[in-house]
Order: sequence, then C-alpha cells, then structure tokens
Amino acid sequence: MFDYRRPHYGPWLDCRSNRDGLLELPPDPLAVEPPWIPISQIPHKIRRGLPDRWRYLVARDTLISRGIIDAHYPFRESIYYNEQRRLKKAARQAARPQTTTPLLTPVQPKP
Repeated sequence: MFDYRRPHYGPWLDCRSNRDGLLELPPDPLAVEPPWIPISQIPHKIRRGLPDRWRYLVARDTLISRGIIDAHYPFRESIYYNEQRRLKKAARQAARPQTTTPLLTPVQPKP
C-alpha cells in the first residue's frame, strides 16, 4: 500500500536510476491464458461462431475448481443488447406517423 502521507507523492521519486524498475518478463509475454468465460455469458445468437467452444463450456467448472467463483453462484443468461436496440428502433419507426409528401409536378417553362 502506498504511503500518501509522504511530503512528495509518487513512487517514481524513489528511483535512483532507470534500471531500478526493470521487470523480469517471461520468454513469451504475449502468450497469456485466454479468459475463462462461461457459455451462459455469451448471447445465443453468437455462440455458433465461437472459436474453442469447449473452453466456454468448461469455463464455469474451471473457475470453480480454481476457487475464483463459488459453486453456488447463480449465473444469469446474457442479454444480446444489439438485438434489443434493433427491435426498439424498429418499434419507434413503426410508431412514427407516416407522412406522405405531395406529388409535385414539374412546372413547364413558358415558350
């Protein structure tokens, strides 16, 4: 925990050189484990195109076995908000009164 009662803020003020804050990275730092997302958190309409579908199917069990979530945690089904927005927009457009513009006939120039 950082001590905010210090007269000068910022742990960077404690650095004597640029080498003080070097981190040891793994050989392949971009090879991190993808997130474990339970399948119930993915909307039904986009589940078909999931890469590594098995990962989503076993995610809940993996999170429970690792102690990240409680076994009794109730997951709610995900809501596909894009579909809700489309339906609301279509309902608004259908409720909007249809106005017809009067047909204009072109005026013939006088000879």
